[in-house]
Amino acid sequence: ISAVLSSLKTINIDSEQCEVVKHEPTPDMESILKVLSEKSKEGIVCKNLFVKAKKSRKDVENDSRIWLISVPHDAIIDYKELTETLGYPKKGILRQAKQEELLEYLRLLPG
Repeated sequence: ISAVLSSLKTINIDSEQCEVVKHEPTPDMESILKVLSEKSKEGIVCKNLFVKAKKSRKDVENDSRIWLISVPHDAIIDYKELTETLGYPKKGILRQAKQEELLEYLRLLPG
């Protein structure tokens, strides 16, 4: 969690304004929305996409190819547009990061 909060600071989001709700792993957004409603938490619910590019961007030195994308829970992600926004040359280059990578980079398990 500290890695995510630290990352927010790098893009000028005050992590002090964020509330972390600890919960059991949930398989989908419907499940987490139920958990949050039971805890009566208010605010924007986000879903996180942890993705990895198959190849590095040629114009970026030391491209880790790893991205954590946080969006409102009801956002529809256009992977072609996301690929272009992140500066990768073609669609189909992004994939969901593996569980081992999630653990290595963010020290989190899925859910």
